[in-house]
Amino acid sequence: MKPQQAKVEVQTLKVEDVLLRLRDGSIRVPDFQRRLRWKPEDNRALFDSLLRGYPVGSLLMWVRDLDPARVRLGPFETDAPEQPRAWWVVDGQQRLTALAGALLPVAPRPPAFDFVVDLATGDVLPRGKSRTGPLVPLDILGSIDALVPWLHQHPEVELRTAAELSKRLREYPLSIIVLDVSEQAFVEDVFKRLNTAGKRLTQADVFRASHGRKRTGKALARAFAVGKEFRFGDLDESNLLRALKALSGQDPLSELTEPEPEHPEELVRGTREAVVLLRKAGVPTSELLPFALPFGVLVAFFARHSGVTQRTRELLEIWFWRATLSFELKGDFSSIRDLYERAVLRDEHEAAQALLQAVPDSPGRRGGKSHRTLKNAAGKALALMLMSNGPRHLETGQLLPAAALLESHSPRQLFQPLVPGAGAGFGLFNAIFHPRLPPARFRAALRAASPEVLASHFVEAPFAPSADWLADRQARLLLAFDAFAEQKTGVQVSTRPALAALGEPES
Repeated sequence: MKPQQAKVEVQTLKVEDVLLRLRDGSIRVPDFQRRLRWKPEDNRALFDSLLRGYPVGSLLMWVRDLDPARVRLGPFETDAPEQPRAWWVVDGQQRLTALAGALLPVAPRPPAFDFVVDLATGDVLPRGKSRTGPLVPLDILGSIDALVPWLHQHPEVELRTAAELSKRLREYPLSIIVLDVSEQAFVEDVFKRLNTAGKRLTQADVFRASHGRKRTGKALARAFAVGKEFRFGDLDESNLLRALKALSGQDPLSELTEPEPEHPEELVRGTREAVVLLRKAGVPTSELLPFALPFGVLVAFFARHSGVTQRTRELLEIWFWRATLSFELKGDFSSIRDLYERAVLRDEHEAAQALLQAVPDSPGRRGGKSHRTLKNAAGKALALMLMSNGPRHLETGQLLPAAALLESHSPRQLFQPLVPGAGAGFGLFNAIFHPRLPPARFRAALRAASPEVLASHFVEAPFAPSADWLADRQARLLLAFDAFAEQKTGVQVSTRPALAALGEPES
């Protein structure tokens, strides 16, 4: 499938022009309940960068027709009229909120947005911080209309310096990427490619923003809450929305059309069933899902089909592992559409067989290096294998309650290095799944643990690492992973549906 050609334009707007657009509602940050991630120091640093001419990154906008709304940007609020072809902020909420909160009219201005500028040094400071040099309120510098009368009232302030700093701030050129495209999936893809680090807007935030006030948004919120209900972690809302659209016969990758999709109750039920199946399959938390796509497809399947038979559940478990461990899941639009279309076929057994036919029936080729980190699919799969072996506590010998531990700890906190200082080259090959212990106590527990306890962590007794020990363990773990993958993908297991589904009498 040829990639979509969209109209992408890069514009440059001065800070003062962006502020005008924020005031009249032609640039809008979506109105949804999302905690601002920036701290006051982040806000201060932004303005310090603007005054020093440092780069502050591009803003990403999507051309949309926007309805009248009460718009909020931090402490700033305004009633915005209907705006055809306005700019809807996909990425840049934190920076734009900082600009609005610190420079637009707000009374009283919260401390997180209330700054002054030291004219002697150009430093941006929280209001009330003592300095010897003359101080000018940041919001005064941001408005030429406010600066002129303020300077008349403060003759001690050097006009030329204040005017220069004001010009730097007001005329700072902001780079803005404008996407004029109808397909929401394209916007997601651009957003994902542009954002690889930092305190960025997540895709889940994008969907809540787009649909939060509609019935669809409420259904998504309830489905998303299933992750918390089952203590499974945050769910991928982009695939929840795709499942909902597939249920309604809509293109799962298109922008939501009117009327809104039906089946909100089915979406919630499907999400619960998908989480239960993943838990049974050996995935205790969403953070360790190697790929997000199979989760969404399972949601769509269970939302479409109620009362799914035990045999079909077993086949879906095999499908999940085949889709995951093939390491061939493609992110192109045609492949994603195909899987969702198969999941919502009318007949439960036909849909399950169609999904199985869409993925390889044996594990894909693994690469040793890719298994070293929890940042990629192969590493998460290796972590799931390490947890599947019934790891035991080094000191007590008791089985470790993986799901319970992961409710209060991130996976990275629970994979402990065996050989300190071995470097990042071995990663998970130099780790076991275990609650954190003080280093000396951890090493003592390893030396004292029984062979059975060590074996539960794929460690041979006695624990006495040598120069080649980690390389040997890596080789053993990769062989164990091959066996794990073969077992999970049901290489030796029939994937025929139940005899009743074939119309054959059961013996």
